[in-house]
Amino acid sequence: MGSLFWLYTFAVMAFGMFLLVPVKKIMDFFSMGLVFGAMLALAIMFVGQNVLNLWVIREPLVNIAGFDLLLTLDWFFAVVVFTNYIKFFSHNWSTLAVYILLFAAAATTANNILIHFGYWINLNWSSAATFLLALGAHLAMSAYLLLRGNIPRPGKII
Repeated sequence: MGSLFWLYTFAVMAFGMFLLVPVKKIMDFFSMGLVFGAMLALAIMFVGQNVLNLWVIREPLVNIAGFDLLLTLDWFFAVVVFTNYIKFFSHNWSTLAVYILLFAAAATTANNILIHFGYWINLNWSSAATFLLALGAHLAMSAYLLLRGNIPRPGKII
């Protein structure tokens, strides 16, 4: 499959987003996807791979500083889906916490799939670190959405 793997993942992520999120909502959440998805992923990939030497990406299709640009753009789609559905889970702290944990776990699972197929090699990194990084990113997105009033503030702890 080689470097086309990145094109396939990009196509699957885009298709999934268009299945799960109405086009109007995609436009509403475009800036969230761009900033917290693609741009944050680009910064994390650059620092993690080129500055700290935590991991290596193999066989990039669109090589940007040693990693695949399509991989960073995949997170645009995931953030749009996350942003679209968070309002349904933000009515209380426990469901919001579960929602955030599920997305962090999904990011960790996606990373483990990349490791399994040999497209991602951890050097000084682990799945636990991936989970914590994803958890931090999703907490930051949630806090941003809460502070901006884009989602209802949780009313009580269950």
